[in-house]
Amino acid sequence: MIAGLIDGKPPSELVTYAKGRLKEKTPELLEALDEPLSERHRILLSTIQGHIRYLESQISELDEHMF
Repeated sequence: MIAGLIDGKPPSELVTYAKGRLKEKTPELLEALDEPLSERHRILLSTIQGHIRYLESQISELDEHMF
């Protein structure tokens, strides 16, 4: 869903990525996604997503050495 926000996909497409209990809240989710993100927010999300990927790769590397 975050990648879709960064790419500027419409809310109607983003809600299709909802899983679990979030699926039950589709109307609320659509309302929350009603306003478009600014370029500044997209850059921020992209940076955070990149950092999360980096941390996940570090965890995987540590797991390989520890287990």
